[in-house]
Amino acid sequence: MVLCIVLTSFCVAITLLRYGMKICFTGAIEYSPLFYERVVSIFLWLYCVFSPALARDGMVQTALDVIARDYLWDYSPHEALLSAAEQLEEVIPWLIVEYQEDSIHLIHGEKGVFAVLPIPSQSIDIMSEIFAIEQSILESGYRIDDDVRIDVELLRGYMNALDRYSTIMTRDSLTRFNERIQGQLTGIGCRVQRSDEGIRISEVFPDSPAYSGGIHKNDIVTHIDGASIKGVSLNDAVDRLRGPIHSRVAIRFVREGEENEVTLQRAKVRIPNVRLYIEDGIAQIVIENFSSQTTRGVQKALKEIRNTKGIKGMILDLRGNTGGSMWQSCKTVDAFLSTGLVLRTEGKNGKSVSRLMKSYEAEKDQELGLPMIVLVNSRSASASEIVAGALKAHKRVLIIGQKTHGKGVVQMPHTIRTKSDPVKMKLTVAQYLLHHDFSVHEQKGVAPDIWLERYRFSEEGFAHERKADEDFEGPVLLYAKEESGWRLGGIVRDDYPLQFARKILLQSASVHSDLSSLIEEEQKIENNLMNDIFAAREINWSSEGVVQLDKLVVSKVKAEKVLVGEQYHWEMEIYNPTQEPVPKVYASFSSISDYMPWSGEHISIGTLQPQEKKTIVLEGEIPIGLSGSMEEIGLSLHSGEQVHSVRTQNIEIIEQSTPKLLVRAQIFPGIPNIMDVSVENLSNRAVRDLVVQLSLPNIKEVENLGDSLLEQSILEKGDVASIQFQFQSAKDLEDLPELKLEVQAEHRSSKIEYIENPINFLSEQLILAPVIHTDIPTTITQERLDIIVDAEDDGSVVETSLWVDGDKKGWQGDMTKWTHSLKMNKGRHRIDILARDDQGLESRSIYYVYVTP
Repeated sequence: MVLCIVLTSFCVAITLLRYGMKICFTGAIEYSPLFYERVVSIFLWLYCVFSPALARDGMVQTALDVIARDYLWDYSPHEALLSAAEQLEEVIPWLIVEYQEDSIHLIHGEKGVFAVLPIPSQSIDIMSEIFAIEQSILESGYRIDDDVRIDVELLRGYMNALDRYSTIMTRDSLTRFNERIQGQLTGIGCRVQRSDEGIRISEVFPDSPAYSGGIHKNDIVTHIDGASIKGVSLNDAVDRLRGPIHSRVAIRFVREGEENEVTLQRAKVRIPNVRLYIEDGIAQIVIENFSSQTTRGVQKALKEIRNTKGIKGMILDLRGNTGGSMWQSCKTVDAFLSTGLVLRTEGKNGKSVSRLMKSYEAEKDQELGLPMIVLVNSRSASASEIVAGALKAHKRVLIIGQKTHGKGVVQMPHTIRTKSDPVKMKLTVAQYLLHHDFSVHEQKGVAPDIWLERYRFSEEGFAHERKADEDFEGPVLLYAKEESGWRLGGIVRDDYPLQFARKILLQSASVHSDLSSLIEEEQKIENNLMNDIFAAREINWSSEGVVQLDKLVVSKVKAEKVLVGEQYHWEMEIYNPTQEPVPKVYASFSSISDYMPWSGEHISIGTLQPQEKKTIVLEGEIPIGLSGSMEEIGLSLHSGEQVHSVRTQNIEIIEQSTPKLLVRAQIFPGIPNIMDVSVENLSNRAVRDLVVQLSLPNIKEVENLGDSLLEQSILEKGDVASIQFQFQSAKDLEDLPELKLEVQAEHRSSKIEYIENPINFLSEQLILAPVIHTDIPTTITQERLDIIVDAEDDGSVVETSLWVDGDKKGWQGDMTKWTHSLKMNKGRHRIDILARDDQGLESRSIYYVYVTP
């Protein structure tokens, strides 16, 4: 081995002398193409033998080989390589990646360029390039956190450039994926929800330890293995319920005020994802996702339907089903078809894919000949689109709802690292084609036979939702979804699409018969209902008149700026100057940022009579925690299928001063242990949404005995909020894992960790997020902008960074004030400035700059 190292080092040295290597005046190593070609293979071989990271187990090379062989579409290796490098910007704060003149520049935000990696313009050895990126960063001498896995992040970034479905899965995400596909987990077999006393059982799986042990829905679990779970997070409580197969867990629970206790043996549990409901002769089969358990569940449901007299029809409910196993979806289709092609797969260059099902033909068996409707919505994706699309292609069903998601491609999982830290790659390798070569991917989903739009009425107001696509040619039914709060005595309907599907099956001889009369009659019923609902708020929703939205006159909002956390009340006048009524008018609003409260809001106006004026009010509150920015109020008017964009108006969002809180905490050991916490508002204003929470170690030796959370909507200037936490511990406090106190206000948080000798801990800690002072214009005429990043804090600012349109452009560590010059193209740009202090508190300021032509 030693001889091998010596010989390799000698080869490298000779090559360096022969072909040269340039050292930039900036201190960066610039690899010449000749150097790169001859030497990198030797480095790569040596690195594969001795590196503890990238090439140690061949993970990256394995992934790249699979991508080259199986990835469905052509892609740009250059863009993928740049994406891989840029992914490291997310996990390495000081790193900035730039692409210049056919080379990737790796830059330390303070120190400058430390590596320049030429990228060949034609053929490119991706493995060598990724190796060079990782090697350059590891050898830079700059600090990298221990939990950063450079090889995994490089692959994650590389795959981000492929498509939105291809990804890398590790740790928790890999565990969730395996459980979803296998439809199994190790535990007691139930679903749970958070409650004040512990956790509430929301569902008990059949044939599970919980079922056998007598656990019922709505039982409240208060203790696990003898320890209280009051104040324990839902995830931590679930972790305590789960454990190795065949291990035991003691559970104390409350049912109707009576305390019970049972000891269960953990087991492999099947997660049910198929449910059957039968009512008035109509069977509804709900499939939540497609796992290895789905076919078993569907066959069980069909058996029960066969054994039930008087069944007139079936409803297959795929709403919200985001997919899963392609094989299981084909088997599900097969249960409802007697013969015919379900699908075929087509991989790269139209070829088949190794280990992937090439096609699936329905097998001849006993099919239930009942009329059948499939319910779908925009969240029905992937495997559920196979089921809906295949059954529709064979004219077996009527589809009701909205167009499905449009995920018509297939991903295959590949294990690219095993060992103690497994990594899987999910790669798009094929698209599936249904009967008559229908491509869900190319058609961007499966369209329903009847599209259901809705008007939603609630305490918050009115909204027009789930609108049909402009190119949809089938019937559209607009229904009313009324929730509590719109009017007294309103008709609250939980699931109109299900009711409508049931009505079709009960009133029609066939789902393929002419349903136009039924739909027309149903629309009349819904129109009358909507007229009544609108009338409750004195809105005339009659259909008489002429749709001429462009004739209406709308006044501007009388506002130019609004303060974060402030209520806004903006009035607009809508005037009809014509001689004809304009029917069923409503207004919709938009903004640059989707999180602005008026974005997506609808206001019903009704039918405007000739010469009539109506005032509408746009009101709400700018959410606490937003940064200052220049926003827009976009207004459009609607009537029937017509839409008229009226105007866009600028509104300046002014950021509030940063909350300034003084936190005092002290632990008094005893039985029980007591922690007194107080939070004083030192700000020059009231502070909203104060949260103080104590997180105890997730071990059974520690029990929470009292409140674990303080929530206060407003803490006035100078006021103090206090809470006393109580807990007991079977261990000495100094032997406990860390306790964490989290104080949050207006979405800014800090975690104070008590690690060293918490018994004697006495602390006063000022919690103040960094304040960013930067003045950026909203409009500029030149293409260069000098930005002064200026941050201050009560302690110390540990880092600041500058991002433009999602790309990191600058970073500084200790320096709190610095200047960066940006070259900006014409158009609109988003600028983010982030600052983090020594408490871990972060501030972000967002600016929008428009570069005029």
